[in-house]
Amino acid sequence: LAVLLVVAAGAVYWFFSGDGIRRALEQQATAWLGHPVRIGSASGRLFPRVAVQLANVRVGEPVRLALADVEVSTGLRALLSRRVEEAKIILSDSQIDLPLPFTLPTAEADERATSSSSFTVASISAISLQDIRVRSRGREIVVSGESSLNGSRLTLERFTARSVGTNVDASGVVDLEPTFNANLQASANRLDLDDLMALADAFTPQQPTRRSGALIAGRLEAKLSAARGSAAGVELEKLAATMVVRGNRVTLAPATFALFGGGYQGTIDGDLGADRMTMTVVANLNELDVAQLAAFGGVKDTITGRLTGKGRFTGRGSDFASVLASATGAGSVNINNGTMKGLELVRTVVLFFGRPAADAPAGGGQRFDRIGAGFSLARQVITSDSLRLESPDVGVAGSGTLTIPT
Repeated sequence: LAVLLVVAAGAVYWFFSGDGIRRALEQQATAWLGHPVRIGSASGRLFPRVAVQLANVRVGEPVRLALADVEVSTGLRALLSRRVEEAKIILSDSQIDLPLPFTLPTAEADERATSSSSFTVASISAISLQDIRVRSRGREIVVSGESSLNGSRLTLERFTARSVGTNVDASGVVDLEPTFNANLQASANRLDLDDLMALADAFTPQQPTRRSGALIAGRLEAKLSAARGSAAGVELEKLAATMVVRGNRVTLAPATFALFGGGYQGTIDGDLGADRMTMTVVANLNELDVAQLAAFGGVKDTITGRLTGKGRFTGRGSDFASVLASATGAGSVNINNGTMKGLELVRTVVLFFGRPAADAPAGGGQRFDRIGAGFSLARQVITSDSLRLESPDVGVAGSGTLTIPT
């Protein structure tokens, strides 16, 4: 029995390690993807399951997909007919540069690939990812996961994506035919919106631009939640959103999170172009702590109160910060029941020239009832022609500008 096992192991190793198997797999993969596939080497393994180990797999010219280690395991009986059935594929220690030059292969491509090779990968039952580096838009995300494939339905039992500011755990179902359609549940301990856009792009295959035709058919929907997050340097809490990806368009609707002691509710709609992304934000802000907002803006201890506001803004740029910097739009804002440093000067002047009227309200000083304005935003300058301040000592109507960077 021991001799037979040794002979069998040697036969499997010889069978897989020959150039014939390597070239056959190259031929089938090239026909399947429609782009050149090169395999550096192929070697066999008998235990614990018959498998072929592929090293240094390169896809595309220039190379956009580099797989350092690919393991394809299957049953021995199918191998006698030069077929791999119910295969389990493990990808590890590899790198993917997005966008890829190919889309998800169709059933027609499967048939073409199968008929073009004497050695056939007929079916796949499970796919495992181990520390795959996905690079897109100058960012890198490391993904791992376990999934099973039943026909054209891929079930993600576990999927993780890690980057500097984001660690996402997801599960769900992906239908690969007749079009790509994914429904996922995702949670994160911390979510950076820059990374979220890169992650959405990572799920999106290569698509034509608007100039060359319609966007690719396909859809991804993910319900996201995160305890903490950030966007352009602003700390966020209690993020919740439904993210929908169609081609290169990403929508977060509805999206809610807490910031500056208050809350945000609205939608974020992004178009991830090849070089720049365009984003439209519809924002409703509720009860923000103006003291926290002023401290974030570098003018601590100048104003207090609670801010509510709404607006619609559109921006373009290579990342979320540059999108915000280029934003244009219009909105309205109110700050209620606060204090403003320096406002007490009005009472000082009134008292200097004489006593207030008999029916003037007591108190006052730094306190105001309301500051309100309708405004427009362009080139990082907020312009208002309907600014109004109401306080116990004075009412002011006017216009002005606020330059955001300073």
